[in-house]
Amino acid sequence: MNDRGPRRLSQAISEGDGISVLVEVTAPEAARAAGRQGADGVVIRRDAPTVRESTDLPLVWCADGPDAADAAGADAYLVVAARYGED
Repeated sequence: MNDRGPRRLSQAISEGDGISVLVEVTAPEAARAAGRQGADGVVIRRDAPTVRESTDLPLVWCADGPDAADAAGADAYLVVAARYGED
């Protein structure tokens, strides 16, 4: 995690007019562009460590596992309930 302080997805979502924009990105340039264009957060679906360092926006991890999300510096992660508890 960078030294700019924690980013809270819930805060970013609640600050707007009731509509929040999360933008899927795969590169740092796209994350910076999303911020300039008013996004409330960025979404990544694979490990992209340089994305975390390129933006102060909350980062949402949409890939497997909370451990991987933590390693990627994500502020939130998507949990798909159907993937858990299967025999």
